[in-house]
Amino acid sequence: MSRPEYEDILEGKRQYSDLGFSMEAYDPPRYKHCKPRAPEKVKEDVLNSTRVLSVIEQLATETDQSEDDLLSQARAMVEEMGHNLRMRSIRFFAYFLNKIFKALYKRIYVNGDDLEKLAKMSKDQPVLLLPSHRSYIDFLMLSYVAYCYDFPLPVIAAGADFMGMKFVGTLLRNCGAFFMRRSFGSDRLYWAVFTEYVQTLIRNGDSPMEFFVEGTRSRTSKSLSPKFGLLSAAIEPFLTGSVYDITVVPISISYDRRLEETLYARELLGIPKPKESTSGLVKARSVLQENYGNIHVCFGEPLSVRKLAEGRIDRSIHGLHPRHMSMFTSEEHTFVQHLAHQVILAQQKYMVISPWSLVAAVLSQHPQGLLLKKLVHEVVWLKKQAVGLGAFVNWPDELFRIFGFLRRLLEKDFIFMPGQDKQDFDTAVQYLSRAHVLEERGGCVGVTDSGKKLQSFLHEMFSPFLLGYWTMCQYLLTASSDDPRGSTTQQLTRGAQDMAATLLTNGLVKRFEILSLDMLGNSITSFVSMGAVKRFKR
Repeated sequence: MSRPEYEDILEGKRQYSDLGFSMEAYDPPRYKHCKPRAPEKVKEDVLNSTRVLSVIEQLATETDQSEDDLLSQARAMVEEMGHNLRMRSIRFFAYFLNKIFKALYKRIYVNGDDLEKLAKMSKDQPVLLLPSHRSYIDFLMLSYVAYCYDFPLPVIAAGADFMGMKFVGTLLRNCGAFFMRRSFGSDRLYWAVFTEYVQTLIRNGDSPMEFFVEGTRSRTSKSLSPKFGLLSAAIEPFLTGSVYDITVVPISISYDRRLEETLYARELLGIPKPKESTSGLVKARSVLQENYGNIHVCFGEPLSVRKLAEGRIDRSIHGLHPRHMSMFTSEEHTFVQHLAHQVILAQQKYMVISPWSLVAAVLSQHPQGLLLKKLVHEVVWLKKQAVGLGAFVNWPDELFRIFGFLRRLLEKDFIFMPGQDKQDFDTAVQYLSRAHVLEERGGCVGVTDSGKKLQSFLHEMFSPFLLGYWTMCQYLLTASSDDPRGSTTQQLTRGAQDMAATLLTNGLVKRFEILSLDMLGNSITSFVSMGAVKRFKR
């Protein structure tokens, strides 16, 4: 199993305004058989469907209620559940999420190449997006990623408890959320309305549909047993021959930290979960002061329902009666269960383990504590075991980290395209590999014997810059100013130049380039940019 190629979607956006991002052109591909229709038309199609009208007729016969009363109830149900996807709200949401995510997360990694392939596939078949469910952020994240990649924005099955959140419920509805009750009980009319709503969206391919096959968030980061009801309703159009095929996409969303970590700990101890409310969301704004690390969003291998069903189920039986009266056979129930478990296992396969999870696992085995050196040794051992079993571990890339640091340090002496650290790093590695300077050994990169001459040459070319920046650091650490207001840039560069001259005179260094005031001035600007030195006006 090869590791997905990830890219950080926040990297470029940190150099770009949130408003500019939210107003970018958005023109996603559309399902080839889709007939564009407004959200209100979707609701009318549901109410006029044979399935809903048939149930209304049956209930009118069985109860004292009139068909008009039952139709009014059905209309209220579809109004309650229906989405109201609007581009204006999407752009507001994009602005809001871009700002929030840049504050909360260091990086958001996405296997963008695979998502772009999926975008092309979405033209040919209806798509079900089935992400893992560990946090409320999950459904917000997929819509954000879809907007970033010009992928069709999904309609999202959300719990009805979100619907009561003032302002937030309306915003979610306008961004594609449709709401479902946690339990339908024996309410045949609600089940008919909901099933028809889901299936009309799939048959027409208005948008990809997103829902969580686990049903609810996992408080422990372990996958939950899948629920089959919504998945059964979603693939029924294929079983009854209403669509040629349906593409199911397992999605893994891995967090270094989850926003609800404290809440989950309380819930696991038996403390009731607070009701979702806008006021609770406002009170939780303190999370914006925290660093929640990285997120990995991995779009797994798309599954063709048609291919999975070949030789396993006989769909011709549904041609003997109207589609809305179709009942699942025992083979089809088994097929849905198998598909649900296959999705869960695919989600697990592409989960990314963070170093913090490994540290926590080791510490849990040593409640009395252990020395840092021993902890590091045990974590490295555990990481090797996990990788050996095929797991993906988000292990810090030391070489890339050093490259990124040097790139930021020297950005005043050299010209770099903002937001392209990874591309520049990959280009440099490719060039040095083609020049036979670098080679990969057991997952690590090393210098070849034949490449030492070029390595030495490049080292000598860059060493004056690093030596000059080091000289400025030494001067800043040893110099003191009598003026409490600090020193001017000119005072600092002249002082560092005098120190450089002394070092040269005493034979401690041999590179006269460090006398350059231009280089020393650039080092000050770089240190200010990196937060090592503070600049203020007198």
